[in-house]
Amino acid sequence: MSSALSFTINNPTPVLNGLSHTNALVGSTAFTLTVTGTNFVDGSVVRWNGADRPTTVVSSTQLTAAIGTADLAVAGTASIKM
Repeated sequence: MSSALSFTINNPTPVLNGLSHTNALVGSTAFTLTVTGTNFVDGSVVRWNGADRPTTVVSSTQLTAAIGTADLAVAGTASIKM
């Protein structure tokens, strides 16, 4: 009898192509950000400046994420990642 070997199956790497909003004013109200791309899977999460945001997987090419007023309290540039 031979020993067992492992076989790993990974999700494809997500690719971000676009955002529904590319700017906002300091103090703006909360909004839903739509992220488009490819290879989104159940459990995909949008990260705003490294912090997870409540995310809905709409399809393998679209996610929506809740961006709160606290995210818009200070001027600057936010990093959007998966």
